[in-house]
Amino acid sequence: MSETHAREHNSTSAKYPSAGQGAVYLYDCPRQPYIPIYLLVKGVFSLLPSVVIRQTTTDNPGMYRGSAGGNVWIYSIYEPNYNKTSMDPYCDKALYLFAFWSTNLTYILILLGPVVILVCACCGFTCLMCCEN
Repeated sequence: MSETHAREHNSTSAKYPSAGQGAVYLYDCPRQPYIPIYLLVKGVFSLLPSVVIRQTTTDNPGMYRGSAGGNVWIYSIYEPNYNKTSMDPYCDKALYLFAFWSTNLTYILILLGPVVILVCACCGFTCLMCCEN
């Protein structure tokens, strides 16, 4: 693989880790086999242009069901068996923890976004009021 191609490949993998995690660990979670598929689909949708995604999410309630399904699949098996050699169904530790924490991070950012906007608006308003005097 050429150096340029390797850089492009690494750049794409870094931008869309959900698809990469889902593809690499596709068969490594017998405890909940839908988790890698969920990550793969989530990653593929992140590759599409925002126009297509916007149209899909407004026209297709299936997108919301898929996201809700991902939440159920991830949180319902917390914390899974990570040991591949045991008799119980397992889930690869890297795959599960990636899915778990990327989902948590999404919710944290969704909750923090409005708080940050509100704080900035309050600071801006206060600054405007101080500058008028």
